[in-house]
Amino acid sequence: MAKSQVKRVNRAKAIRDYYDSHPKAKPLQVSAELKKQGIEVSTQYISTIRSNSKKKKGNVSKPGRPQGKGTRATSEATPSRSPASEKQKLYFQSLVRLKEVTREFGGIPQTRAALDALEAITD
Repeated sequence: MAKSQVKRVNRAKAIRDYYDSHPKAKPLQVSAELKKQGIEVSTQYISTIRSNSKKKKGNVSKPGRPQGKGTRATSEATPSRSPASEKQKLYFQSLVRLKEVTREFGGIPQTRAALDALEAITD
């Protein structure tokens, strides 16, 4: 079947272009103007496109409450870490150190050989 020769209109681009030239326009006004050009869009779609385009421009919204800062009186005390999280932290640090040692030995096979030799002399 042959492709249709109907030219598709990028509705989102039309909305952004209209807002570039009319930054204070309301969605109803934008919808009416685009309808005159033969572009049918709902006001909700216009609002969504406008909202998303503001986010993409890097406009920063108001920051929320800083994480970890509460309004309770006990918030001044530092929270204690659970033993599980301490173990995970130590395990990760050990893995990082093991990686460095493996690099010093020249690779995993050489490190295994060194561990075998260490095991032989400690038994």
